[in-house]
Amino acid sequence: MTDFHPDRFYEVYSSTTSEGACHRGQGPAGIYGAEMSDCDSPVDLINQTMAWVEKELKDKIDFVVWTGDSARHDNDDEIPRNAGQVTGLNELMVQKMHEVFGKHNGDEEDEDPNNDYIIPIIPNLGNNDILPHNVMGKGPNTWTRTYARIWRPFIPEAQKHSFEQGGWFYVEVIPNKFAVFSLNTLYFFKSNAAVDGCASPREPGSQQFEWLRIQLQFLRERGVKAILTGHVPPIRQDAKTTWEESCWQKYALWLQQYRDVVIAGLYGHFNYDHFLLQDFEEIEEDTLRGRMPYYSASELRVRDHEVQVEVSSDYWLQLREQWSELPEPPKSLDFADAAAAAAAAAEKSAEGLASEIDALSPAKPETRGLHTHPAAQKDNKEKQRRKKYLKKIRGKHAERFATSFVAASVVPNLFPAIRVYEYDVSGLDQQAITLPVPSPAPFMRDDDVDVEDDGGISEQDQDSNVHNNNDDDIDDDDIDQSQKKKKKKNKKKKEKPKYYKFKVPEPPSKSAAVGPAYSAQALSLLKYTQFYANLTVINNDFHGLESGGETSEGSEASEFEERLLLEGSKWKQGKHHQGRKPHERDHRPDPKRFEFGLQYDTREDEVYRLRDLTMPEVVGLARRIGGFVPEEEEEEEGEVGEEVAVSSSSSASSSASSSSSSSSSSSSRSAEEGGKEEEKEEEEVEDPSPSPSPPSASDNDREDDRATMDTSLSVEKPHHKKKKKKRKHRKGRHHGSKKHAKENEAWYAFIRRAFVETKDAGEIEEEFGF
Repeated sequence: MTDFHPDRFYEVYSSTTSEGACHRGQGPAGIYGAEMSDCDSPVDLINQTMAWVEKELKDKIDFVVWTGDSARHDNDDEIPRNAGQVTGLNELMVQKMHEVFGKHNGDEEDEDPNNDYIIPIIPNLGNNDILPHNVMGKGPNTWTRTYARIWRPFIPEAQKHSFEQGGWFYVEVIPNKFAVFSLNTLYFFKSNAAVDGCASPREPGSQQFEWLRIQLQFLRERGVKAILTGHVPPIRQDAKTTWEESCWQKYALWLQQYRDVVIAGLYGHFNYDHFLLQDFEEIEEDTLRGRMPYYSASELRVRDHEVQVEVSSDYWLQLREQWSELPEPPKSLDFADAAAAAAAAAEKSAEGLASEIDALSPAKPETRGLHTHPAAQKDNKEKQRRKKYLKKIRGKHAERFATSFVAASVVPNLFPAIRVYEYDVSGLDQQAITLPVPSPAPFMRDDDVDVEDDGGISEQDQDSNVHNNNDDDIDDDDIDQSQKKKKKKNKKKKEKPKYYKFKVPEPPSKSAAVGPAYSAQALSLLKYTQFYANLTVINNDFHGLESGGETSEGSEASEFEERLLLEGSKWKQGKHHQGRKPHERDHRPDPKRFEFGLQYDTREDEVYRLRDLTMPEVVGLARRIGGFVPEEEEEEEGEVGEEVAVSSSSSASSSASSSSSSSSSSSSRSAEEGGKEEEKEEEEVEDPSPSPSPPSASDNDREDDRATMDTSLSVEKPHHKKKKKKRKHRKGRHHGSKKHAKENEAWYAFIRRAFVETKDAGEIEEEFGF
């Protein structure tokens, strides 16, 4: 679960404008939240969400991943945040967690603070859990001490000191078998002006990676596997970049080196349901050699300024373009079958293969190259294509990649969402523990940093084993000026790039089996189940509206949203914002029963159909999403081509379980079916101007935290003008009936789920169907 953002100042039927912020005025703010707006969560939404979790999930889950942002945004100048509010809201969320998962056996005041809950809960620091938002200096500081107190029941007592130093810790959710790390991603966050990335050994981000290296090495030696969790996800696109590049480089390197230990990364912050691939081919050569470029403060400011651009739908299109360039398997080899096919081929001996070819060819062995039977030639070419493909993805398990899952939020910037993971527990009882649990690694203080001036690294040293030349950290003023060449005494030496050195983690041993991230085994993620709450239906304030997309006054809404875009508004007012006031402030709300409905299940879903969440499956899905083929519009007599429908799907938040729940299915099924377009006889209907999606961030923290997408209308596109068009509806003409339906179904499902069912088929095709 992620991004609750409770707001005690929320008022039902208040205004959703930036001036009202759901705190004052009169407007459409519903009892459980103003969906698709930038307002925060009413406490009623928090209460109902946790009540649903208690009823439907409490007895089915093994631990909870709670990835931060448990305080309201600083989005109202008339009610500025203060430290007491931030800590008070986080204490409220801890209270809610205890109401659901506490033991309630009266021993809360005993000497052991870690025995008060029935399952482990792993919280995480969000960028709005501190004051001012985004900005957190190195620890120990007021905030690390505060959360060490608030989260005392969740942080192992042995790690309390290290948490106060840096805000990170881990919990063995299955002792001696399975660990979950809570990383302090604020030290990786580009918007944190108090730190400078992960290059210098004095930076807390760099120190966190050194701590993580030591812990993961301990886990490897004990045979323990791990999941990494954090608030800010490692997004790295031109349209949006959330981490400092030096931090992303180390993160990718750590994932590559500990691919036998780390299963996946789970993140929040972004509000949109999707996943990311870390491509190890993008790790720089210097990073692989344990060298990190030095950036001056001015350079850092310039780079920060460059990424503070407003994020648009380009983010999604760039993801699609990036995934379209993933290595493509041979036609005869489905990506999902790559591992099985490669394993089967490996079992065949060289003699066996030669015998098969000989049986097909009438030629003598010495002339086989000139007279090979056509069937054998084709077989050989196919084997070569498979070999080339598997080399590109680094073997049958796609060990070139790692994955990070980004969960949608509870705060209804879209619709509230929760995610439940299921993982493989088969064989865990048979695994033997051979090593004792070590003490936590000590925090590296600045005074512990060794200073060395080694005069640079030679060409020969660079080509040798990196672990032989990077063991010593260096001071900010003692940087490695590498590869200096001797010049004449009277000539000035040319200054070379400056680098910090760091210790590269050891890779898996050659005899080690691949980890659960790459091959189905104990602790591999099997699937996740996505739940969401349709607040438009549940709040029950606007009758006759569809679950997502346009209102009954679609044309009027589109014109209003377009005007907001042209005026440069950064505040999302929600789907009911056109000055509409459904009720007076003293009206008594009459909501429907609150529940989360099933959106999709990655294994059972007809589009995703993932057998598990190992890398071959996830990369295969990414490749299918990237395989989108734009449809050519067929216009005749001024009419626009057929409307496209999209299979239902949606979004996320993160908890974890060994048996995923699929209760509350009746309403969830109906919600899922509600998005399907009914069959219509061929007819012409009047089509209002396309309704843009509500994105763009509000205020400074919204630009960084919400990462909301400006998927709005472009004034440069002629079809965005306000003139009415006619669109042809034909019987049973879903997007599945399009020429490229098969290639495009994964992309449309991905986008619909990213926006948590708040976009209808027409909007999705309009904004992302090119």
